[in-house]
Amino acid sequence: MDDIAVETVDGVTVVVPASLAAISTYVLLEQEGWFEKELGFVRRFLQPGMSAIDVGANHGAYALPMLARVGAAGRVLAIEPNAAVAARLRRSAAAWPASCFALAEVAVSDAPGRGTLVVESASEAGRLGRDLLPGAAGVPVRTLDDLAQEHLSAPIDLLKIDVEGHELAAMRGARQLLRESAPVVLFEMQSAAVVDHGPMAQLRADGAAIARWLPGGPLVIVAPDERIDPYEINLLAFAGEAQARLRARGLLSLPAERGVPSAPGTGLSELVALPFLQSISDGFARADRLHPLYRAALDSYAVWRDADRDMDARVAAIRDAAARLKALCREAPTHARLSTLGRVASEAGEREAAVQAMERFLVDAGQSGVTLDEPFWPPLPRFDALQPVKATDALIVAVIDAHAQWKGFSSYFSFPLEEFFWACGSPHASPAMRRRSCLARWRVGRPVPDGDIEAAAQGALNAPLWRDGTVARLARR
Repeated sequence: MDDIAVETVDGVTVVVPASLAAISTYVLLEQEGWFEKELGFVRRFLQPGMSAIDVGANHGAYALPMLARVGAAGRVLAIEPNAAVAARLRRSAAAWPASCFALAEVAVSDAPGRGTLVVESASEAGRLGRDLLPGAAGVPVRTLDDLAQEHLSAPIDLLKIDVEGHELAAMRGARQLLRESAPVVLFEMQSAAVVDHGPMAQLRADGAAIARWLPGGPLVIVAPDERIDPYEINLLAFAGEAQARLRARGLLSLPAERGVPSAPGTGLSELVALPFLQSISDGFARADRLHPLYRAALDSYAVWRDADRDMDARVAAIRDAAARLKALCREAPTHARLSTLGRVASEAGEREAAVQAMERFLVDAGQSGVTLDEPFWPPLPRFDALQPVKATDALIVAVIDAHAQWKGFSSYFSFPLEEFFWACGSPHASPAMRRRSCLARWRVGRPVPDGDIEAAAQGALNAPLWRDGTVARLARR
């Protein structure tokens, strides 16, 4: 068994190597989808009949969901120079008509020629070396302009580029494509913790706006002097008509002209009715004794949660809530405020602040236990509707789960805290937590507790692979 087929939340089947050492295999079994939040944009932006290009397609984490969205009337061009990886992608895409999918087994740059595909550890991190290295196999190098003319007959709507630091050269080879199609460009701006400012500068010089995708949408503009969250991997760019189309479809927020809407008291009234808090609400301080910053932050968060409000106002509100909570937690952190900050900051796309809030919560809880004398939001929405017998225990599990999700994009890259494995024994642990636990244990040679594999399979798209021993066998390869 050299390959396996993994089902994902996008309704596609991805053929990947039969080994947990392969990033794609591990992540798709763990999360049943790729970990990059920008896939949420792809799902909402692409429509039947549209066209897209995926540069650096690898096993199809983006290309296959693109195909699922554009359908038989659309067209996706995937570009992947690694022959073995491209062969798997071709098998995965065989479910679609040949007319809507093309695969170019080449690398891209600003000029045609030949280069070396450098794969040091994983195919997902392969990069182009323009000098032919002794003993290395050369790969053909093309420009995107040439490939688009060869494989596409209509303008494209979306261009995704992830080529491990070679993005700027790829864009320089796509001058005609970018000018004539004016697509939305989704590009990797950070690889191996190194930020590449070149693509951003080039796109801005060409008149494009730069934006980031909030975890649940929409796009928000990134100012030239704005600090970019260190957890941000990809950004998006667009200009002219593309920006107008994004606005018309509710996918882009612009700075609110009238500031943050006022909604006094709404934040607290929402929390009073939250099922998760019912067992401990009697111990909360009176509303008039809550810190003014906390009350205001809760009200702003309520505006963000109100789907009937104007999107620009909602985005202004979530940013306001995050700013107030960060200021408050610097001055007077409590477990309730840190939990709420984690929730709000994560939804505002401020992942670093969310991780830091969870880490502070766990350190304080380990030193002095958990005190809950204010209403709060659990860090993860799945806990909102729970009615635990002991809310403090459930909240600790929620914080540990949130930290594991936010700190590392996958347990492949960041081994969970030891507390995570304790939390997986809780009745509040989700099947997704159990999958993460099993895979992390197998990867470092730890035994998996009895019952954990079945718990990981509960509700999983790939339950048969867990139950028939396939996933466990992958750990031994």
